[in-house]
Amino acid sequence: MKENPEEPTEPAEVRRPFLHRLAIPIGFLVGAGITAGSTYALVARVQHQIENASVDNDPAKWASAARKQAYDACYYGCIDCNDPSYAYNACQMTARAEVQGVLCDGTKMWNWAAKDRYPEQCLAAVGRILMGEQLERVKQSYRNQLGIIALTVLAGIVGGVLTYILWRRVTMSKVQREAARARNRNRPFSVLHPGTWGPQLRRGGGSGARNRTVRLNLKSLLTTVAAVFGAAKPAKGYACTGRAPAWNQYFVSANSSAPTISGVVHGWFSNCISNRVCSQVCSPRCNTNSNGITHCSQHCHTSCHTETYTDRQPKDYVDKVAPRVRDCGFSLVDALPTGVTAAERVGNPALERDLWVKISVSGFNVTRSDATDDRVWCLYRIGG
Repeated sequence: MKENPEEPTEPAEVRRPFLHRLAIPIGFLVGAGITAGSTYALVARVQHQIENASVDNDPAKWASAARKQAYDACYYGCIDCNDPSYAYNACQMTARAEVQGVLCDGTKMWNWAAKDRYPEQCLAAVGRILMGEQLERVKQSYRNQLGIIALTVLAGIVGGVLTYILWRRVTMSKVQREAARARNRNRPFSVLHPGTWGPQLRRGGGSGARNRTVRLNLKSLLTTVAAVFGAAKPAKGYACTGRAPAWNQYFVSANSSAPTISGVVHGWFSNCISNRVCSQVCSPRCNTNSNGITHCSQHCHTSCHTETYTDRQPKDYVDKVAPRVRDCGFSLVDALPTGVTAAERVGNPALERDLWVKISVSGFNVTRSDATDDRVWCLYRIGG
């Protein structure tokens, strides 16, 4: 039977050589080797760094740090810092120190004489805690390097794929290359039968346009819903500084016959609220087809930004505490008496943490030199 000369003949299937069939397992092994080797080297290096991590172990240095970072912070608080829990966290640090027969909790020594507030054994114990935390931070910085393992996996994948491609090219026989070139020459330009090229391109234009319109409308709807729900997310307040002027309310003893105690309620925190505001920004997009007909559609995207405002200011927090100060036997005044300073902080860290104010007085042992005045204890209890 005579062959039709117009129909190309397919070359006979060529059996692939053995080495050519090993491309997949070889690529897998190379990729796995790259990942395993680099991961092992990285982990070994990090483990070595962790085992040999160290910090300065000078006891005097850490005792000085304990005095400043723990005890002074617990006794004196901070000057208009941005953390309401600054003093509370410092006091918690002192409470962690355990020394047999010695009191180290700063919340129980805040009204002691200055020379007795810093027991040497406690400074050494808190210093060891600070040194341990610093060492742990150093070790954690080394552990963070393990995140690079993701790159070793990626390197293994890339290496495996490249090995697979190169292996196939190198092991492809001359007969296979000729057969592949023959198939490429005989393959039609389109995957469709040549007789159907024109009609296939012309059919169904209206339906496609309708489908695109439906998809655009659905996308716009989803974008709008996301924007609405994103904007409706409830906002939470948080302590912030610098949004409004700090505020002071001064007070003096109401009973003139008793020894005078003067003081001040100081506030510097505002309640900040940050809202994420989203809106849709739309612009037209037009395309002209081969027939000269222009189709336009709206292209929209969601634009978001954060707006921050305050609903309460330092004066509000001071005014909230002022009546309770009056209940402790004090009168509210516009200024302290001449020559009087209120430098002794009432050492309840809950005042700053929960009420966002600091209360300071002119002295603790006013009525008796060996006991804290009851009116000062009353101020202490305002914090709970």
